[in-house]
Amino acid sequence: MLAYKKWMEGKGSTLIRFRFLPKGEVDAISCDIYDKTRNNLVEAKATDSRSAIRMAIGQLIDYSRYMPNQPRLAVLTPSRPRADLEALLKSVGIAAVWRDSSNEFRDNSGGSFV
Repeated sequence: MLAYKKWMEGKGSTLIRFRFLPKGEVDAISCDIYDKTRNNLVEAKATDSRSAIRMAIGQLIDYSRYMPNQPRLAVLTPSRPRADLEALLKSVGIAAVWRDSSNEFRDNSGGSFV
């Protein structure tokens, strides 16, 4: 996540973490990365396992409800997700972002997140 933040800031993006306090909740929730420049909301996961991808989908949908403008959504994983998991993300309008073997970040969204 820190490497992605540095990468995007090097491209001129301003990245922050939003904190939200949903009505009726005691504890606030925080998104991992919001790119203010591009209006991108990114949830980072330490693995590209099915359970991590499924968790990220729920988190992104939840967080996006509290955003002032509907952002584009993506999951950041350490490597490109398997084809089936990438298809799962695409089916709900969420992109995948990963670091390739040359340590550059890639996405499956035509460069919207990199």
